[in-house]
Amino acid sequence: MASSRDRVEDLIENELVTLPEDSVIADAVKVMKDGGISSILVRSHSSSAENPLITGIVTERDILYRVIGGNKGPYKTVLKEVMSSPVVTIEKGSSVNEAMSLMRNKNIRRLMVIKREDSKEFTLGLVTLMSITDSLNPDK
Repeated sequence: MASSRDRVEDLIENELVTLPEDSVIADAVKVMKDGGISSILVRSHSSSAENPLITGIVTERDILYRVIGGNKGPYKTVLKEVMSSPVVTIEKGSSVNEAMSLMRNKNIRRLMVIKREDSKEFTLGLVTLMSITDSLNPDK
C-alpha cells in the first residue's frame, strides 16, 4: 500500500515508449494497442528512441477528442498536431502525495518522472494516476 513515504520512481509504469513527432496517429494507436498502453511520449524528430528529447505526450483521450472528435484523419494527422506540450514533470525522489497533488492541480493523469544530473535532465518514465491508485489497493 502506498504511503506518504513512497516515491514516484517506485511506481513508474512500463518502459518508456516514444514515437517521433511526425508519426501519424494510426501508427501511435497500433503501438498503444500492441503494447497495452494508454499513452505515447512524443520525441523530437531529430532525437532517437535511445536518447529521446521528449516534446509532448499523446493519450487515448487526445486521440478520441482531438482526432476523432475533431474529424481529423488518423492516417494524415501527426502526433505533433494533437500532443499535449510541454509534458508535466516530477523529479525522482518526489513523494506519491506530491505527484497526486500535481496531477490534481493540473487536471492530468500522467507525469513524466525525471532525474537531474550535472545540469542535464533524464527521463525515467511515467507515473500514472492508475499506478498510484493500484498501489493503494492491497488486493492487487
